[in-house]
Amino acid sequence: MSSGVTDFSKLAKLSKKSSEEPMKFSYSIIAALALGLPAMAQSSDLITSMSEADFAEFAESQGHDVLGFGEAGKVSIRAMTGDGTTYYLTGTACSDLGDCKGVNMSARFQYEDWYTLASINTANIERAAVSVWKLDNVLGISRYVILDDGVTPGNLQSNFDNFLAIVPYVIESMRN
Repeated sequence: MSSGVTDFSKLAKLSKKSSEEPMKFSYSIIAALALGLPAMAQSSDLITSMSEADFAEFAESQGHDVLGFGEAGKVSIRAMTGDGTTYYLTGTACSDLGDCKGVNMSARFQYEDWYTLASINTANIERAAVSVWKLDNVLGISRYVILDDGVTPGNLQSNFDNFLAIVPYVIESMRN
């Protein structure tokens, strides 16, 4: 049951063991159905898509300043944390209405000569929760969250918090 899926075939086999236990079987079905109710009740709280306005609201709810819109893609914002880290929230798999089924969190830095492809690769391997990449004269650190079947607000927050916490470690590890 830890997977959250009820195996009703097992319950049916239990009922065949004894015709004298129909009430026991009924209670088992009721209990099994009741276990699924908390998950169903939470489904309305799931985030299944985000828009540019949602990205801005999310950044502002962190106490961050929104600095720009549409700079990293059609549906994106650029924001800055209180400690000066600039990041982007970019929508992916977006509908024509701008509702996106994915969010790419990224921080971008001017590429420095002391970054090497070997140090980028090492940072990418050591910090599996993010991707570290180089594109032209930009060093990027990103984390991608798929929203298709929904994530809780807490899960989105944890992904964001982890992303922001890892960014300085990646930069520092590349300087050594």
